[in-house]
This record gives sequence, C-alpha cells and structure tokens, in this order.
Amino acid sequence: MSAQTSEPGADDDEWGSSAIGDAFETLDDELASAQREASGAREIALSRSRDLLEKVERTLKKTA
Repeated sequence: MSAQTSEPGADDDEWGSSAIGDAFETLDDELASAQREASGAREIALSRSRDLLEKVERTLKKTA
C-alpha cells in the first residue's frame, strides 16, 4: 500500500473547487449566449417597430 501524503478529503476539496469553477464557467457562457440572443431579439423588435413607423409615415404623407 502506498502512504497518503495529503490530508483526508483533499481530493474532495479539489474536485469541489473544480466543479464550482466549471459551474461558473458554464454559467458565464450561458449568460453571454442569453445576452446575444436578447440582443438579437431586441434588434428584430426595433426593426419591426421602425418598419411600422415608416409605414405610418408613408400613409401620412399620402393623406396630407
């Protein structure tokens, strides 16, 4: 048998730190992805609003 040179539970602590680090990395990636998607959705909504406003403007010019 080999002698353990580390404290009992040290591997568990390292695994826990690694798992927490991985969780933060995954969370950061998901957050960045959500922000990109939200930005895209906002861009689409603003584009549609602009299209509608341009349609209203054309209609007003025709009736003026």
